[in-house]
Amino acid sequence: MRMRLLSAALALVCLLGAVPSALAQGAPASEPDHIVLQMADGSFIVGIITSEDADKIVIDAGALGTLTIPVAQVANRIPSAQFAAALTAMQGGGAPQPGATSGGATDFATTARAVWSRTISAGGSFTSAPFKQGELLEGFPQLTGAALGLIGDQTQAQLAVNLTRATLRGIAFVDASQIYAFTEPVGKVAGTLSINAGYNFRLNHDSRLYGVTKYMFRRDVIREIDYSHIGMLGVGYTLVGTPKAKFDLVPGMAIIREQKGTEFDDRTLVGIGFIETLSYQPHPVLTFEQREMFYMAAEDSEFWGLETYAGVRGMLSKVLGVQFGLTMLHDNTLEHRPTVIPANRLFPGQPQLNLLANHASQTYVTAGVMFRW
Repeated sequence: MRMRLLSAALALVCLLGAVPSALAQGAPASEPDHIVLQMADGSFIVGIITSEDADKIVIDAGALGTLTIPVAQVANRIPSAQFAAALTAMQGGGAPQPGATSGGATDFATTARAVWSRTISAGGSFTSAPFKQGELLEGFPQLTGAALGLIGDQTQAQLAVNLTRATLRGIAFVDASQIYAFTEPVGKVAGTLSINAGYNFRLNHDSRLYGVTKYMFRRDVIREIDYSHIGMLGVGYTLVGTPKAKFDLVPGMAIIREQKGTEFDDRTLVGIGFIETLSYQPHPVLTFEQREMFYMAAEDSEFWGLETYAGVRGMLSKVLGVQFGLTMLHDNTLEHRPTVIPANRLFPGQPQLNLLANHASQTYVTAGVMFRW
């Protein structure tokens, strides 16, 4: 395989070497793009496609002359820039790695071979209280969330796994995390399971326009969310795509089904949503990230949610890294979900009370180490 790549590279260099002389003889300043055809037998042909139809490709292969190739014999087409990147990666001893995809950003592979990224991370976090700890009912200062034993601030331990497979055509990814929380004032409670999975696929040649499919599952014992299923379908566009900076926007459609004690339980809701991602890499081992996801039901504007994240991750070696992040989750429906205080809980003869004790927003400050291979 390496010899075939090097042979194709040599042919590409020879073909490109003819461009200056052609320009000197009065050729147009704008030259057609060169392409690398990977054949079904594993060989490569480098040249400029002059014409093609459903059955055959006619390519000017430089010193090899003009070749007519059956389409059925072509396994892949690789732009010359991507082919050069593949050679650079081989010379450096490794293949390009895809970036993080769980937020919606995309980095398609630059070689015909699939590229895997596998990460395990472990760490801890501090989380703000999901329930109000102060006065819950005006005029009754003794009726507080803390006095009722509602969960307050939390210290958490988290384990997460990420698998990503990137090809020239698309990216498949799965993220899973489990959080164990130590809560105030009620002691230890085990926690939250989150799963994100999806597939992003190219819609145009330079990968700036791409399709997005994303599924998110969440079960949160602490916030009393039995289950939350959110699916998103959208079309992403890379507004900024440089080696150091990327900025993507993904508008689309959201499909939601949840059970968490609200009027929307066990209903399939259709709405709108968007994902926004920004990353900046000032150094190959250091990356700043920011992302945001919003969704809202079309039939009721009171049903909406927002997740924002900002963080930094750095690699200490090829396999070991550290990360730090700040996350804010806002679920508008939880603010209107009543918290039930059973009868006789506070004093004999006390009737059952339904109080609005939920915070709509929670903030997570996280830090940890990650292992990548």
